[in-house]
Amino acid sequence: MLDGSLYSYLVYNRHFYPGVQVALGVPTAVLMELLGSTLIAAEDYRGFDPSRSDLSKVDLSFKSIRAACERRGVNVLDLTYGSVIGGGLCNAYLPKSLPHYLWERDSSAQGWTDRWGHIHKSFRLGGYGRSMNSELDKRLADARELQQKVFDVIRPLQNHLDAFRFALSFYKMGVTLIGPHDFRNADPLQGKPEDEREAQEQGQQEQQEHEQGEQSEESPPIPSGPPVHEYRYRMLEESYRWYLGAREQGWSIGQYPVLYSAFVLDPSALPPAGARRFELDLATMVLKTPSGEFQLPKDSDGRGETERKIWREYVVPHFGTGWEPRFLLRDGAFTIHE
Repeated sequence: MLDGSLYSYLVYNRHFYPGVQVALGVPTAVLMELLGSTLIAAEDYRGFDPSRSDLSKVDLSFKSIRAACERRGVNVLDLTYGSVIGGGLCNAYLPKSLPHYLWERDSSAQGWTDRWGHIHKSFRLGGYGRSMNSELDKRLADARELQQKVFDVIRPLQNHLDAFRFALSFYKMGVTLIGPHDFRNADPLQGKPEDEREAQEQGQQEQQEHEQGEQSEESPPIPSGPPVHEYRYRMLEESYRWYLGAREQGWSIGQYPVLYSAFVLDPSALPPAGARRFELDLATMVLKTPSGEFQLPKDSDGRGETERKIWREYVVPHFGTGWEPRFLLRDGAFTIHE
């Protein structure tokens, strides 16, 4: 709680265009006001309700949030504000905001600001560039206290966001709660009659030999390794949905994203080339791995045996804590100015 208000954490991703704002501390009451009737209690969710407001039409821009805060007389925190870098989290409060920056409204301090509008704190003693002394140290005590309060509120919210990112990464990698019969090396033929097992195994072996015979000498062999759980193919099927949908809409090559292996806690950046574990170009369906390049079938949907063999051998082994498969723009990253 800050200034008597509960705060929520709002982080923009590249689907929004908020300008230079990236992460905000928003009074929860303001957020609830803006979300309005889009909210449904989880314990009372009964499916799609056309009478509810469309969440995608809610204006959650920084301008809208700031205006709503001004109406209520509360403060929005801009946690990635440039002034925070040199002035601390206390500068997440916007310039001249009340009650903490009433002193910035003093005309004697005007003109000596950083490029983001906050006045240099040394001007609380009336001049620029004053060296630290006991008097200035005493006058900065409230700023240090405010810095700690903001930190104490935002840190657990950031921890929750990080935990969510890890949970989402596990979902995308197929590491979700499954039954004891669904483990990675489970035998899909278990429980079938012996003659049926032998016939199916023979058919699989013949199909494998046929597919391997069609490969070029330059291509790495398509493996036949043990089956993996259906959940492990989630991002493969999602990649095909992107590929097929974009092709149907006539996208240019530059519009297609690439599926990369990326760091979970770095939502925007691409790892250095030497650290990349795999990448799938959705414009061509060519998969690049340390073991070589593979052309995935272009006339499939991600449920064919050929692409699944390649996926489970050359992609699934690279799934691990701290990494996740993630769609990024073709240059591998995005900026907050997109």
